[in-house]
Amino acid sequence: MRHLPRSLALIMSATAAIAGCAAHHPAPPSVPADSSVVSLESTVLEIENHNWSDIVVFALHDGRSSRLAQVTAGRSISVPLLPQHFSAMGTFKLAVHPIGGTSDFTSEALSLRTGNTVRLTVESKVGHSSVAVW
Repeated sequence: MRHLPRSLALIMSATAAIAGCAAHHPAPPSVPADSSVVSLESTVLEIENHNWSDIVVFALHDGRSSRLAQVTAGRSISVPLLPQHFSAMGTFKLAVHPIGGTSDFTSEALSLRTGNTVRLTVESKVGHSSVAVW
């Protein structure tokens, strides 16, 4: 039986390891043709941070939280809200936590429809923050 040179054996091992780590992209879930299904894919969250601290924004629903964004002090950003950020009924809450801070803000439950825009304005006093939907 012939033995492979050590360098060839290492190359083959590395190739097998890399192939095993290749990203697997599952097929996107199919959406039923039922017209009663509401698509929230075009929903946008605009975040204005008037606070002196950087903040982290979360979506809360069904006892779970999903990190949506981190916003630098004094900056504004827009992020898409994806279907996994909502409960089965299409509702969710927004939560804000200043990095290094102790005061948090949690909005009331929000119910959205296709194409809605949500604006979260985080004030200097986080508890005075507000949410608007249109």
